Amino acid sequence: MREDDKQDLKDSVSQIVDGNENQIAGRDIINNYIEQNRPRLLYELFPDELRVERDWSKQLIEDAKNKIWKSWPVSVLKYTVPFFLVFVVMSFYFKWSAWFVLAGILSVWLPFLIMLKVNEAELTLIQSRRKVVEYVYERLREFGIDER
Repeated sequence: MREDDKQDLKDSVSQIVDGNENQIAGRDIINNYIEQNRPRLLYELFPDELRVERDWSKQLIEDAKNKIWKSWPVSVLKYTVPFFLVFVVMSFYFKWSAWFVLAGILSVWLPFLIMLKVNEAELTLIQSRRKVVEYVYERLREFGIDER
């Protein structure tokens, strides 16, 4: 094989197209930058990044709790529970029918069940973020940092 043929073969394999070193032979693209720009997993983070993740998770938990407490079923429960307690005491005192007691129980439990269904996504978020916070604390302890 001639020297010129060897050089042409070498140039075709390691071809640089328009100054882009990520292309070989004009078509194949090697994405070297993907590994650097992907989000890192929690076990790959350093203590400063773990603290940021912990603070972010705590903020998400607080926002979810505020959203739950400002929802309409919770507002209904805030006002119906005291009336329900008064209603139960009065029903025992005046010996009212069981239907009145049942109506009082439903006036509390119906909004409660609706609240659970409406806020199911928020409760799931709170649970998952609490797990993240716990993991961050464990990971920080592995670094020798105890911040509880």
